[in-house]
Amino acid sequence: TGWNEALINALPWTSLVYIFFLVFPVIKFLRNYKYVNTIRTTGLSKADVDFRIFVQKFADYIGIRKSVRVFISELVSSPVTIGFLKPIILLPIAAISHLSTKQVEAILLHELAHIRRYDYFFNLLINLIKTVLYFNPFVKLFAKTIERERERSCDDMVIQFEYDPHGYASALLFLEKNNFIRPTIAVAASGHRRDLLYRIEKILGIEKRKAPDFRKLGGLLAGLICVVGLNALF
Repeated sequence: TGWNEALINALPWTSLVYIFFLVFPVIKFLRNYKYVNTIRTTGLSKADVDFRIFVQKFADYIGIRKSVRVFISELVSSPVTIGFLKPIILLPIAAISHLSTKQVEAILLHELAHIRRYDYFFNLLINLIKTVLYFNPFVKLFAKTIERERERSCDDMVIQFEYDPHGYASALLFLEKNNFIRPTIAVAASGHRRDLLYRIEKILGIEKRKAPDFRKLGGLLAGLICVVGLNALF
């Protein structure tokens, strides 16, 4: 009984502390969302007609029923996909200038895989959960696990269409080297630097001795905590 009374008395203060610190992740989320809306409409130019035809052709082939547009952007440093109902692929100028046609096609196919998987919508949802449950380290681990598996799935799509693994891996390395802006809401091809080595090893077929994957276990635990946390919150 004493513990219950102490918890009940502490609950209003705990709620105030939670709301106070919630301001910071909310500001970060809104700033990222504003940036995404900015790059959607600013500094854009039409991509080469061959790339537009490629995007339309493969979008139809892999079952994307929405119209997908592709632009060259002056504001992004890595290819990104924006939008759920009206998806847009943005290519940085460097990707066009320094990558071969086949490498750009592989990157575009990677972004089309994101669109087919509805990754922009799920990424937005995950960022909302991370914002609300900012205090939970397992939620961040859960989000990283999802992102890692998401990028690996899109890489597998590129390899299935028999694009040169070495050329594709080189393109990812080049994009990561030049990627200095990371909009967390948009879905970028290069992903996070820490996971890029793992992705390249998978792309090139480099086998390593398997070790216990604590990320997957942590991801499952984080998913359970998300459910419990949201239930307690609402």
